[in-house]
Amino acid sequence: MKCEEEKVSIIVPIYNGEKYLQYCIESILNQEYYNIEVILLDDGSTDKTSQICDRFATLDSRVRVIHQDNIGVSKTRQKSVSIAKGKYIAFVDADDYIKKDYINRLYTELKENNVDVVCCNSIDINQKIIEKKINVNTNIDSKEIILENYFELKRYPCVIWGKLFNKEILKDVSFPDMKYAEDTYLMMQLLMKECRIRLITYEGYHYRFQEQSASNTIKRLDKFKDLLKRDIMIYDLCKGNFKQFEEQAERKIIESLYGIIISELLLSNISEIKKYKEKYKQIILNFKIKKIKTKIKKKIILYSFKNPYILEKISKKIYKKE
Repeated sequence: MKCEEEKVSIIVPIYNGEKYLQYCIESILNQEYYNIEVILLDDGSTDKTSQICDRFATLDSRVRVIHQDNIGVSKTRQKSVSIAKGKYIAFVDADDYIKKDYINRLYTELKENNVDVVCCNSIDINQKIIEKKINVNTNIDSKEIILENYFELKRYPCVIWGKLFNKEILKDVSFPDMKYAEDTYLMMQLLMKECRIRLITYEGYHYRFQEQSASNTIKRLDKFKDLLKRDIMIYDLCKGNFKQFEEQAERKIIESLYGIIISELLLSNISEIKKYKEKYKQIILNFKIKKIKTKIKKKIILYSFKNPYILEKISKKIYKKE
């Protein structure tokens, strides 16, 4: 593509990303599609991220660097959308990289099919997980398909990367203030809008799966609280409008509540358990726990929601090694 093509903004939020950042930026600057701006948002990094970003800005005029105090990835992305000059926007995480024809392929698909979003497949660099991929090039014409794909655990409804967006559809979307599951929360809002979406089987995005330790109980509690926010949002989408997915959405809520309850028990916060039990009482009472395919100890704890004190005794015995 030549410079007269429409500008594409590629946004890279970064926090302490020195390990893989150079390779990431080089993969972006080597794109066949030349008319790009690369927005590097240094979100209060304390390693060599700032120096790496500034060096690339001196080497290529297409690179813009913004240094800021740490505000988190979601707020950083939202800020970047407001300052992006491109008509189209792509997001790349600082430890990932893209093929040299990535923007070219997604832009071509977007223009030829007159859509607002193009989603492609990705490759796990570390080969840690097996993802359910897009298996046919197609335009999505129903929200039911998006929800069906989400509950089938396909990756594209859950991540903001691996996509090219028309900037206009991002302007009024709320970027959640979350540390976990923020991509899914955002994408499900976005995909449920009246926008035209295209799925392609092309594998142009390489991501690096970073396994996070669950040993810290407080961090694990924060994680499950964010997961619950995501699950409530999706449940609200399904309730009444897409009844065929309500039970699956309820199951997600129960799973997140389970994680919260265990974490609160380990912190001896029985009063917090009572609050969650009361707030989500109807979902807990209605859900058929027998349908959950899980270990018996988990089912015992789920059955014990009705009495937090029984739950405390059972859980501490089962989880005494944690």
